[in-house]
Amino acid sequence: MQNARGISFCKLALFITIFTCFLVLAVWFIGRAMFPVTQTIIGALKINDSAMLYVVEADVNATTRPSYRYYLADKNISEADFLESIQESDDYFLLTSEKAHAEVKEGVLFLSTTGTVYKFTNTGSYPVRNNYFHVKVALSAAPE
Repeated sequence: MQNARGISFCKLALFITIFTCFLVLAVWFIGRAMFPVTQTIIGALKINDSAMLYVVEADVNATTRPSYRYYLADKNISEADFLESIQESDDYFLLTSEKAHAEVKEGVLFLSTTGTVYKFTNTGSYPVRNNYFHVKVALSAAPE
């Protein structure tokens, strides 16, 4: 009798686990379908002979403010290929609530912004064929 209860409990626990996983995945897929992220290139700046800085506006829907993501990429790829490559990517080195001013001096990328900085990495990298190259990044941020 006790063995039968143990088996029933294991089956119930397995069912609940599988059902919960299915429910989480269903909510995730529905959320992505209802609120897709629209990414648009709003600016580009030549960094050096092989790199471009792309400023991408990421907008979820009309009720939230857009965020601005900064990417380094090989200057030889097209904008369409670049946008396709970043659709599921978190490879940006700066994420802000306001657009930053960008300037290149002596191989260093200087960015200044107001507002919230959600993510920052002071060395951006970009691939060219099988090699990765790095650019030093300096950020000046002030509150809104």
